[in-house]
Amino acid sequence: MKKAIIWGAGQVGIQAMWHMSVDYEIVGFVDSDPRKQRSGGGQLQAYKIQ
Repeated sequence: MKKAIIWGAGQVGIQAMWHMSVDYEIVGFVDSDPRKQRSGGGQLQAYKIQ
């Protein structure tokens, strides 16, 4: 299965994850908003961009 990282950890990114997860293994999100960067807890990691 192909792996993917989704740009945007908001509502649209979550919806994209659900649609893409049929064909891709989602490994995380990339988002510039520090409030959306998570460290796990059963959720995918949201990485910051620089």
